[in-house]
Amino acid sequence: MRESSERGKEVEILVKFQRHGLREGTRLTDLGRQITQERAEQGGWSVGDTEDEARFDAAKAIGSSADTPQATPENPRPLSRALETAHITAATVAGERAGTWNPRPDERLNYNTLRSPAPYDHILVYNRALSEAIRALGKGDQDLKDLKDEEKLRVTEAAQNGVMEHVHMLRTPEAEQWKRENAGMFADMIEHYIEMTRYLKNNSRVMYAAGTHGGAMEWLLQQALTRTDADGRTTVGLDSLAEIGGGFQSSDAYNVDIKTDKRGKLQTLGITFDNPQRPQGEMYLDLDKLHELAAFYRGLHQKQGGE
Repeated sequence: MRESSERGKEVEILVKFQRHGLREGTRLTDLGRQITQERAEQGGWSVGDTEDEARFDAAKAIGSSADTPQATPENPRPLSRALETAHITAATVAGERAGTWNPRPDERLNYNTLRSPAPYDHILVYNRALSEAIRALGKGDQDLKDLKDEEKLRVTEAAQNGVMEHVHMLRTPEAEQWKRENAGMFADMIEHYIEMTRYLKNNSRVMYAAGTHGGAMEWLLQQALTRTDADGRTTVGLDSLAEIGGGFQSSDAYNVDIKTDKRGKLQTLGITFDNPQRPQGEMYLDLDKLHELAAFYRGLHQKQGGE
């Protein structure tokens, strides 16, 4: 598509990186679907034709295809838990226009496509943390399915935080490369949408709900989140995930706001959190670090026979 004076100016693409909803096994639970929809409604965004900061021209769903269920006659096009979460979010925002845009997988959101070996056994670490959380409730050795809905939320959130604390403390070269590749996976996607702004009609506004996984989406912020304190000192990256309220829980999200100005120049990549308990001050991604991470990700994949 050719560039023109009618494209690329005062364009906004909001990318919402969202952890999949509460699940049992590989599939969302009804409670997970309900919470995802409620959070989308609480955001106040919508799709429409009027000029309003909360309105978009389109809301589309993309997501990881990890653990997509097998197709059946009753469900010939099943969605993975991450893509279904994004679809619920986008459909809630789109309202009556929800049927206009089909959800689609994007493998940059899928942890299975990483080339660096995981520096820990996720199932082992998660299940151990989950068992500890269940015992802390006084439930002994009960399974997750035996708990009440509120208890399920509490123990799964505690388990995810346990995993994130475990991984954050790993400082081996293998762990550092794995975290950097995770960050680069998301940085590469953001670069793609930065490029896309050049081809959208002036004054366009599009939301992408990007369904992904906890333990993957945090590392871009750990590497490139930038804040300026009251004394004007700028900090790039995080010393601890506790600085942003810990790892992301079921259906939780952060937003990367990609905007161009009246001349088509890229503005600061603003970061916001859906959860009001997380930091709400001015935050953005360091653009040089973003490009560095994206280049690392692409180089690693090309070096190892990637696309």
